[in-house]
Amino acid sequence: LRASFNVHVGRVRLEDVRITHASSHPDVPAGAVDLPSIQLSTSLFSLLGRVIAADFALEVGTSGRVNGRVDINPDEGSAFRAEINDVALEEVGVLRSFTGLPFNGTLSGQGDFTIPSDVSRSTGELGITLRGLSIGGDGAKLRVGRRGPLAQGITLPQINAGDLAL
Repeated sequence: LRASFNVHVGRVRLEDVRITHASSHPDVPAGAVDLPSIQLSTSLFSLLGRVIAADFALEVGTSGRVNGRVDINPDEGSAFRAEINDVALEEVGVLRSFTGLPFNGTLSGQGDFTIPSDVSRSTGELGITLRGLSIGGDGAKLRVGRRGPLAQGITLPQINAGDLAL
């Protein structure tokens, strides 16, 4: 993690954040996600009480954004809401470091989760849209495990999945 930051009462802004992940296989480069800007903001009253309520905004790569809110109440539970807009999958190199495969396309969606004190009563909704999704190609190999015949990888041609809604 690399970042510069500014702190004001109730607001934190991180700039030029890069999160890296070592690859799961020696032939696959480490993955990275560049977040040009992360902003967290909360009210002064929230900072003084036991309840945390914070809004967040992340820029992902050159065009993606994630906006949302998190509410944490130690007595009643937590809630998390987020909206994802136009995140370019090729700019999320962490995906390749996990799978060994390049991903292309854009990700948008929304999530809304509630986690009460009794976690077994948690609820939530998640809607994701992938536009122009393609996986693999350029001799990329799907690697399964660290040992055995599949650890060397299975070469996948480019799979053009198109648009998916989940």
